[in-house]
Amino acid sequence: IIRWAYKLVVAYFGKTVEQGAQTTIYAAISPDLKDKTGLYLADCRPEKVAKHVTEEMDQKVWDWTLQTLGIKQFGKQE
Repeated sequence: IIRWAYKLVVAYFGKTVEQGAQTTIYAAISPDLKDKTGLYLADCRPEKVAKHVTEEMDQKVWDWTLQTLGIKQFGKQE
């Protein structure tokens, strides 16, 4: 029953790998976004960030990402 329910939920709400990659590909190669940075994209469209998200939270995520990747400063690896 659980497997059947999972398949039903994924079929209705989920995306294929190709569909899931579309926004990332769009962000990487779209001429529409050439001079734009810091956008939150969903389904290949800019979306508003949730009201509870703060710049401090953004910075914490950025710092954690750099630390996890072993990068001291953006553009300079350890």
